[in-house]
Amino acid sequence: MIYFFGDFEIDTRNFHLRENGSVVECEPKVFDLLCYLVKNRGRVVTRDELFENLWKGQVVSETSLSNQVKSARRVIGDDGQKQAKIKTIHGRGYQFQEPVEVLDRVVSNQVDHSSAARDSNDKPSVAVLPFINMSGETDQEFFSDGISEDIITELSRFRSLIVVARNSSFRFRGDTTDIMDVSEKLGARFVLEGSVRKSGNRVRITSKLINGVTGDHVWAERYDGDLSDVFAVQDEITGSIVSTIVGRIDEFDLDLIRSQPTENLSAYESILRAQHLMHHYDEADYLAAQQHVDHAISLDPGYARAYAFKAYLELTIWFRDNDPERLEAALDMARVALSHDDHESRSHLAAGVAYLFRNEHEKAEYHLHRALSLNPNDDLIMIENGRFLLYVDEPLKGAEIVRQAMRQNPYHPNWYWNILGRCLHTAGKYREAISVLERISNPPYWVLAYLAACHAESGNSEKADNLRKATLSVKGDFCLSGFSGSLPYKDKKALEEFLDGFRKAGFAE
Repeated sequence: MIYFFGDFEIDTRNFHLRENGSVVECEPKVFDLLCYLVKNRGRVVTRDELFENLWKGQVVSETSLSNQVKSARRVIGDDGQKQAKIKTIHGRGYQFQEPVEVLDRVVSNQVDHSSAARDSNDKPSVAVLPFINMSGETDQEFFSDGISEDIITELSRFRSLIVVARNSSFRFRGDTTDIMDVSEKLGARFVLEGSVRKSGNRVRITSKLINGVTGDHVWAERYDGDLSDVFAVQDEITGSIVSTIVGRIDEFDLDLIRSQPTENLSAYESILRAQHLMHHYDEADYLAAQQHVDHAISLDPGYARAYAFKAYLELTIWFRDNDPERLEAALDMARVALSHDDHESRSHLAAGVAYLFRNEHEKAEYHLHRALSLNPNDDLIMIENGRFLLYVDEPLKGAEIVRQAMRQNPYHPNWYWNILGRCLHTAGKYREAISVLERISNPPYWVLAYLAACHAESGNSEKADNLRKATLSVKGDFCLSGFSGSLPYKDKKALEEFLDGFRKAGFAE
């Protein structure tokens, strides 16, 4: 196994630490310490854990451990003041913070493909091959390389994936090796390949995601663009490819584990199942999702993403029951997630949504923007930033961000239509909001209420009254005083204007 970070690489097969390809002298115990921290990146490794796993019961002083950490920092260009790579978490332990790319070297020519297809302890791995320049002009290769490199960079922001380093996957430029052989050599379960063809001021980009174990195509798409703004086109296409293939990999893995008993699932797989269930508007699915999240945490108590999902799941249930204790529990869980990994975008997402519904808009904005900066291609993060904007008097800007998220992930969850409809409703675009909200499958009571208000504002009182009755048949105690408490509009005048439509529909105060 080779781990790449910055200018360094750790080769666990040959016991080498290299900087820009040159071997760096490193004491064996310092090398072991670095390996352990890098392998367990993204979570806090306690001192007791290091003593147990590296010294195997030998009596070692805290000072000795501190000296080893100091040496580890020195050989990778870090120090105790900067702590850019190895951070001390006071009173707890250490955390490796640098982004890491992994190359799983295959030592033998014979690989057990059944185990490669589904290793329950590993996140899915993907290799991005250099896109082929089909333009016939060698000086245009920079553009096709740029697309491939941007995809690698943006995929690496998703901590649910292991992404093969560029300098490994680009070794196969122009290689006619079978995709399954490439997958085997790079240790990647999925391989993304593509081509770029430029003609005048137009560009066509094709991309294919392939199951490296079987050679089957998982997903394919073609993109056409105008090169009047080449960087904007490159960013848009990269974002679309990245958002889509992450979802396709998740769905592929979900199909593999769907029939497995819960007790046989890894922490990652449990979160995958929870994520799938959480996208449904169904209370039974929410409860099942909770069980999967709790199972993930029991398997890996330091898994920040599991705590982030638990926080977000609590918020999803809170949207139904409006229990103030549940909202506080969601925020507490988001804080736990952040304490385990401040660089996990979903942890900031959960914190941002919790603060928003506590009417703490500045804190919500900080965490939601932080989540977006950590992973700008995560469609769920984009959606929640759109939701935030509708509550701070920028609903049309919010609608545009939501539409962008839906374009980037055409396989998005059905409930995304709810946020787009809410943005349009708040902006006074009632007929557009109706056409959007009617696309929601199994609509909960609040969507029925939004539709009633939009029809009332559009002058269709009969339809509004029918939807009001449908809302009350699901939630008999629905009233505006209770409902408005869960709507964190920053401008209270905007809230009152928003509620006028519900009054016109005949809802009680």
